Amino acid sequence: MTSGLVWPWVLAVIGVLALVVGAVAWLRRDHRKAGPSRWVAATADLDAIPEVRTALRRYTWLRAIGAGALVLCLLCAAMLVARPMHQRTISERLGTRDIVICLDVSGSMVDYDAAVLESFTELIENFRGERVGLSIFNSTSRTVFPLTDDYPIALDEIEHGAQVLDGVSGTFFSDSALAAYERWTAGTVNLGMDQASLIGDGLASCGLLFDQEDDQRSRSIILVTDNQLMGDPVYTLSQAIDLTSEREVTLFGLYGGPSQLRGTALETEFTTLIRDSGGSSWFADDAAAIQGIVDQVMAQQTQVLDADPEIRISDTPRTWFLALVLALAGFWVLQWRVKS
Repeated sequence: MTSGLVWPWVLAVIGVLALVVGAVAWLRRDHRKAGPSRWVAATADLDAIPEVRTALRRYTWLRAIGAGALVLCLLCAAMLVARPMHQRTISERLGTRDIVICLDVSGSMVDYDAAVLESFTELIENFRGERVGLSIFNSTSRTVFPLTDDYPIALDEIEHGAQVLDGVSGTFFSDSALAAYERWTAGTVNLGMDQASLIGDGLASCGLLFDQEDDQRSRSIILVTDNQLMGDPVYTLSQAIDLTSEREVTLFGLYGGPSQLRGTALETEFTTLIRDSGGSSWFADDAAAIQGIVDQVMAQQTQVLDADPEIRISDTPRTWFLALVLALAGFWVLQWRVKS
């Protein structure tokens, strides 16, 4: 940040005008019309009286200080006309990482989804310029919010989703909680009750959220599911992973199934396919999962874009305006004292 004046030449102009006016006043000091002189008797020894000498000194000092106050007024007014300001040059560095959260919201995942979404707030708090999006799926997919770097909006949506999902977790929940869940997941069960948790289709839809294909950006999908497929998907999980790999998307998996499914064919397929594609996988209730995702996302090779520098100028007249007010007030008080 630098300080300066918008119009510094104003000071030079006002300074020259002040010198001209002062010189003219000095040259014309002897041309003033003097009033008739009057002689007063017995005043020859007035200068020797201490009270008179003190009064003369006070008078001289008041006039000198008054002249200084007038000069200060002139200086403050000149500075205000010249517009004092602060100038800042802001050069932003824009991150080029894109992360899509791909969340299975089928009935078997409800007990895990709320905790997973709450953990994602920690993920977003580590972002500086990256873009994040959220897509939910069951038999079909719905984009909750597209890729964005507006983190307050993203956090509001994620926290709302976590609250809704938490309301229907467990065995017992209210009708209002169920209605809120149905509103939030609307658009994800359009294929009927015999189709659910179509993981491959959900992942393929998440892969389509990435835009700016010509830019050198790192792209990641965080897939959260228990891999319990019901129905006939367009894409199998393997085919969907191949599709995302073709688009150079790194896949991170969070397996949300219950503990009795760990080590089963469903969990093994999920973990193996993701790791074979070059991605990483964790269990959703693993405390180190989110930090592991953060570390790997941040370690990805990415290009940092330098935005065009932006120059911001802010006027800062407050100090000089206050000084002008105080100088004028002081000058008026001094003039009143001189006249009295």
